[in-house]
Amino acid sequence: SDEIRVDHRLRDDLRMDEDDFSFLFVPELERAIGIELPQGDWDGVRTVGEAIRMIERKIGSRSPSGVASAMRDSATSTDANR
Repeated sequence: SDEIRVDHRLRDDLRMDEDDFSFLFVPELERAIGIELPQGDWDGVRTVGEAIRMIERKIGSRSPSGVASAMRDSATSTDANR
């Protein structure tokens, strides 16, 4: 299934290497959400759920479905750019 779940591991389940994650996925996600986070904020983020929680802490009360939707779009865009 192409569905992205909160328990998916960003690098393993979504088949991103470190460069894909750092230079394609993160900037695309930040653009989609309209934020820019320091690279260090991503340290230790391993799963989709951890990424959603970290982003929600940074931006406040935005709905989880909005963050999840942006993550799905960013992952799809990352695949297309590989």
